[in-house]
Amino acid sequence: MRSSDSTPWQVTDYQLLNLADQQVHLPYALEDQFYRTIQSGDPQLVSKLFAKLAPTQTSHVGTFAKSPLKQSEYSAVIGVVIISRAAIQAGVADSVAYDLSDLYLQQISETATQTNYAQVISAAIEAYCRLIRQAQQAPLQNHYIKVVKAYIYHHLNEKLTLAKLATQAHLNPSYLSEIFHQATGQTLTQFITAERLHAAQYLLQYSTDSVADVASQLGFGTTSYFIATFKRQTHLTPLAYRRHLTE
Repeated sequence: MRSSDSTPWQVTDYQLLNLADQQVHLPYALEDQFYRTIQSGDPQLVSKLFAKLAPTQTSHVGTFAKSPLKQSEYSAVIGVVIISRAAIQAGVADSVAYDLSDLYLQQISETATQTNYAQVISAAIEAYCRLIRQAQQAPLQNHYIKVVKAYIYHHLNEKLTLAKLATQAHLNPSYLSEIFHQATGQTLTQFITAERLHAAQYLLQYSTDSVADVASQLGFGTTSYFIATFKRQTHLTPLAYRRHLTE
């Protein structure tokens, strides 16, 4: 009789049983291909390869449970874990990837059909691939943001429109608006106004230019609009701000 700690014997017996049942584990090379495909950020490629691996078939991934339903559940759990870790390697923030993984694992624990498990995996693939694409686009998006900011800094005296800024960055206007807000938490209009007000504060403090001249130099359009915008931001009119600095 073999002892309970005779692990090598147990493994050998298990391997013989698998051979008899024609059950072969997934080759590591194919698993590695799946991992790298996830990092491509293409949900169609990932879904296609995942279907090819047939994670619900024990002949491909091994037997995790005697029950077919449990086999599907454990396969779904493994799929979510692998996808989330691949996403982290592709540049998705750890905290985001782990939190999303928790949510999908909770969904798996609350479902009870193979169809639902497949739906969870499909949703996970779509969500993680979207995050991966965003992470991969971030460096390029940052370049565009820098280009636009630099243009704004040097053209505060001009009329700055979304169309003009998009032309400078060679981007679609709506796309520029979207990525700028994502990167800065501000709309382009809010950013431009804030920069003009910073410049206005500098001119009011270090120059003798009139309020009307400051408004004109910084592209506020009219003096009254400049005064109203300045007061809304600082709770002081431009003249009151200048006097406050000299007190």
